[in-house]
Amino acid sequence: MRGLWCAYDVIVMYRMKDPSGPAEYTAVATSLCVVEGVHTIDQYRNEEEFVTECAKFSVFNEVELRTIYRERKYTYIVNFTYNVALPKRPNRRKLADEVGLDRQERWSCLPLSDEQFQRILNVSEVNQKFLKF
Repeated sequence: MRGLWCAYDVIVMYRMKDPSGPAEYTAVATSLCVVEGVHTIDQYRNEEEFVTECAKFSVFNEVELRTIYRERKYTYIVNFTYNVALPKRPNRRKLADEVGLDRQERWSCLPLSDEQFQRILNVSEVNQKFLKF
C-alpha cells in the first residue's frame, strides 16, 4: 500500500451494514468520488480556522468538527468530489465473491487494484461514459 490518497485518486464509497440484516447483504458500494486534495489537521493554525474551512463541505456539524480538532482522532482531511452513484450497488458478498476483496480485511480504507476497480464498475453497471478520471 502506498499510503494515503493523492489528488485524482478515485474513491469507491462503501456503506457499512445496517440493522436490517447481515453485512453480506446490507453493506454496499454506493458511489464513486475523486480526491481533490489531502492535508493534515496540523496544517490549520487553530480550531477556528479548522471549523471555518471544514464546515463548508463536511458531513460533520460544528460541534463534531470541534471535537475532531480537539481530540485529533482523525489526522487527515480528504477533500473529494462526488461523481456518480452506482446504478447497481454491489453488496459485500458480491464484492468478495466477484470483485475479489478479502473478507478478512476491515473494509474501511482498502486499496483496490485496477482489476478490482474495473470489476466494481462492471458489476455496478455504471455507464462508463460518465467516468473521466
